[in-house]
Amino acid sequence: MTTPIPRPVLIFLAVCTTMMLALLALRALEIHLPMLALWVFVLLSLTLGFGHGALDAVLLLGQFEPRRKAFGVSVAYFLCVLLAGWVLSWSVPWALLLLVLLSVWHFGEMYSYSLWARLCVGGASVMWPILVAQDAMADLVRSTLGSGFNAVWSAWYVLANCWLILVFICAIVLAVRWVFSQKKRNESGSGDALVVGKQHLLWSAAEILSLLCAYLMLSPLLAFALYFGVYHCVTHVARVRRAVLAHSAMVLARYATALMISVLATLILLGLLWWYLHSAQWLGIDYAIANPSQLLQWLVISLAAVTLPHLVLVSYSARWLGR
Repeated sequence: MTTPIPRPVLIFLAVCTTMMLALLALRALEIHLPMLALWVFVLLSLTLGFGHGALDAVLLLGQFEPRRKAFGVSVAYFLCVLLAGWVLSWSVPWALLLLVLLSVWHFGEMYSYSLWARLCVGGASVMWPILVAQDAMADLVRSTLGSGFNAVWSAWYVLANCWLILVFICAIVLAVRWVFSQKKRNESGSGDALVVGKQHLLWSAAEILSLLCAYLMLSPLLAFALYFGVYHCVTHVARVRRAVLAHSAMVLARYATALMISVLATLILLGLLWWYLHSAQWLGIDYAIANPSQLLQWLVISLAAVTLPHLVLVSYSARWLGR
């Protein structure tokens, strides 16, 4: 008589199979459409990317009272984005390097219960491509940065290797601790805490390994676009929605109004940055379409400028959002 396979194992296998089939389909599609990665990245960045950042208005309204205080903080936020965009437009290479560092911290937000887990998981999306897709990544970064490629690539490569060493060290330490924890679980009866810790460990490992598979099968730009837009942004939107429902004082009308104002402000900021770069003869719409690297440079500056205050606000709002 055969032992039936547990339902959680079946669900896990089904999810893994679906993911692999989706990656294979995208890989085949990307081979026939070389520009797919660029336009998916642009589309997801301009919609879900900046859209999830626009929800910061909801975080501000939900935590700062009275409204006059929320308005003051919002103005400071807006000015910070403008100032960051202006300063970062002086050097796209350093804007990209700053965006990488901010991403390591911000993408690990869900693992803020541990500094090491946060760095390991947060760094996976921006460090794996340097390690497993060097040629494709080098071509992408070189075409985007031009003469600034060497300095940024060297710094990024060193950071990626340091991150990989950190992941290995943490994996070894956690494996040893888990072996010894089994005895402690039987003696002290702290099974619930160990189960929660195991869930955190498995989830973080799954995210790191899933990103590795994505970067091995897809181009670096497409893999990052899918992680950023489909996973990170959607997860953040769900967190904000759950927090709004949990805080009864945050009524739907205020939620909708804040979101509309924030989306409008985001579009204005993007337009101002485009106008500034165009007026400085740095960027033109026709040239940007014919030369995708110009479009990527604009997105790098925009994302870095918005990410800086967004990261600070989300970290500040961790308790309100619910860890």
